Amino acid sequence: MKSQKRILGVIKKLAIHKWITKDIQFIANALAPKIRGWINYYGKFRLSELHPLFRALNKRIARWIRNKYRLKTYGKSYGLMKRIIASYPNTFVHWEYGFRS
Repeated sequence: MKSQKRILGVIKKLAIHKWITKDIQFIANALAPKIRGWINYYGKFRLSELHPLFRALNKRIARWIRNKYRLKTYGKSYGLMKRIIASYPNTFVHWEYGFRS
């Protein structure tokens, strides 16, 4: 639980939802080493325990989409994120492992 709180703090502190001048590939490349490290270290025995963390990260990505494209609702941003996942499933490292919701 301590580790989850710490990682969630890191995700919040990064404030990726404010990086509206950057494209999604830049964000994916910036987060890739961190995500890979979390998966390798914490997911070694129970990868399923990381699901709440990656759900929070996906919420931040959806928030970035909402801010970047000035969408009115989160439903539209989640819809766009689902289309991005369907078209480019390997953009983010955690999407490759199946953490897509």
